[in-house]
Amino acid sequence: MKTKGIEPNVYTYSSLMDGLCKNGHSSQAKELFERMIRKRQVPNTIIYSSLIHGLCRDGKLNDAVEILDRMKVQGLKPDAGLYSKIINGFCEINKFLEAVNFLDEMVLAGITPNRVTWGLHVRIHNRVVQGLCAEGDLNRAFQLYMSLRSRGISVEANTFESLVHCACKKGRPSQSCSYYR
Repeated sequence: MKTKGIEPNVYTYSSLMDGLCKNGHSSQAKELFERMIRKRQVPNTIIYSSLIHGLCRDGKLNDAVEILDRMKVQGLKPDAGLYSKIINGFCEINKFLEAVNFLDEMVLAGITPNRVTWGLHVRIHNRVVQGLCAEGDLNRAFQLYMSLRSRGISVEANTFESLVHCACKKGRPSQSCSYYR
């Protein structure tokens, strides 16, 4: 394109970044993103989404969070799918407090899953509760559990088991009775 004097536009950048991210080259995609910004091209939701997905897939969560923040600063609203990618990424590296912080941020921003992302959303919430229990953070796990129930999100049997086990381990077996109310 350059030899023919054609400047890439947002769609060209988007296609290139998506291909790089899908093939495990998210660092190169991020470099291309920075080049695009320097050339005063304004990224769209699709570009942010591709880049966040690729960075999360490659385990570059700090970069993914940075891109998410830039997206929000630009005035674009991330969806439940993007938040789920970041939350799941934190779960993969056993950083459940960071994961729950992003769950809270998502809820506070009024971002709800759609029919397509609902199942993923349920699994991720349950995974975070179980992870908090595994880390012994019963208070935060119980808060998240109550938040799930109040929003009508299904709680898996393994989640109940984790909560009861954690409560008993903390010497608070009576608290586990409140999980079934």
